[in-house]
Order: sequence, then structure tokens, then C-alpha cells
Amino acid sequence: MKILGEKLAKERKKKGMTQDELAKKAYLSKQTISNIERGITKNINETVLNLLSFALFVTPDYLVGKSEYPDKNSKGLIVPYSMLPPWDYDFEIKELMKAHSNNRIVETLIRNIIHYLTYVDHSDCGVKILENTISILKKEDKKTIDILLKITKGLNE
Repeated sequence: MKILGEKLAKERKKKGMTQDELAKKAYLSKQTISNIERGITKNINETVLNLLSFALFVTPDYLVGKSEYPDKNSKGLIVPYSMLPPWDYDFEIKELMKAHSNNRIVETLIRNIIHYLTYVDHSDCGVKILENTISILKKEDKKTIDILLKITKGLNE
């Protein structure tokens, strides 16, 4: 994961971001960013990698060294940033993350949906999923949240 740490630090600095700013944008802790950059964290899961690449506007393949180009995946396909999820919901997502900061289920659910929107479905349907999820999370209906979590895990597999 040495390559990941080096590329993460390089891209973060190139974009003029502090570790704290990147952590907030990627919905991670500053310590996580620091540990990855210093090579302390040896393995990260796909969700964390996707959140980091999304926050830095680079592909996951670039961060792990599978591609030399920040905007291309390992197959040489360009990833258009216009296809990334709409930032109209960024504020609401951040507020939900703050409101449910002790609830790992809600955090996982939000990350699953961000991953889905970023890498699977960029259509109006994907955006509707995000809108409905935000609405459900605001109501704090635990049973419905648990069902959504199961569904979104399936979407990303």
C-alpha cells in the first residue's frame, strides 16, 4: 500500500487540500488519511478506496498504481467526472453523517449509496435512490434503514 499512500499524498497536495479537508470530503477520519499516507494502514477496503478517489477526482486504479493516468481505469477507459453524483446533496449528506455519527449502520448505508451513484448508476434512478434514502434517514425508521442497508450492499456487489 506504499503506492497508495504516496499517490494519496501527492494528489491531496496537488489539489491544495489538508489531510483534514480530505478526510471531511471523503467522510473518513484525519487519522485514517494520515495512516494511509504514512503506510501504516496496509489494507483498505474498496469502499474507502472509492471514497478517497471520489474526493480527489481520480480513479481507484490510479491510486493503487494500476493506471498511470488519474482519469483512466486499468483498461484505459476515461472516467468522466460529469458522471459523478450531484453535489446538490452534499450538505444534506454531511448533516446526516453528523446527526448519526454514532450509528455505523447509517454511515455504511450512506457510503454504499455514494459508491453506487459514483461507480454504478449515474442516471436519474440513482439520484432518486439518494433522495429517498436521505428522506428515510431523516425519519430515523430503524427497520427501514436496516432494509435499505441490505439492498444497497446488494447493489454494489
